[in-house]
Amino acid sequence: IRGSYDPKADAQAIRSAKFDAELRKRNPDGERTRRVLETMFREKLGAEALAQQRALSLRPAEESARNKEELKVAENLYLKSLEDELTAREVVLDGDLRQMALDRASQVRKTLVEIHNVEESRVFIMEPETTQAQDEKIIMKVALTAS
Repeated sequence: IRGSYDPKADAQAIRSAKFDAELRKRNPDGERTRRVLETMFREKLGAEALAQQRALSLRPAEESARNKEELKVAENLYLKSLEDELTAREVVLDGDLRQMALDRASQVRKTLVEIHNVEESRVFIMEPETTQAQDEKIIMKVALTAS
């Protein structure tokens, strides 16, 4: 079994997983609070970058506001922009991609051995290869040889 990975699609998945893991460390319930996201953003990119991101999220106040010229942070947009930028900044190494492909191959191997009763000594994991996702799915090829 040769595990496969798409460097582009899988790198994004790994970035998201790394971001989520860091968020859970800081906030065990996984909630994406403004305070947590701002702290993470400030630590990674600095206070000035955070101020710029906040400024980009300013929108005119609602019609019912007293001062119609007042600007207000569009909260959902702001939090999403912080999360997106933090996720994009996560580092993905070649080893991360290789490990993901090996993990995939291991899961296929486990299924063949435990569910389909293929003798364990007959199923080998080979060095991973790159591929291109098809319809957002990674296709793995399994080679069968008779002995």
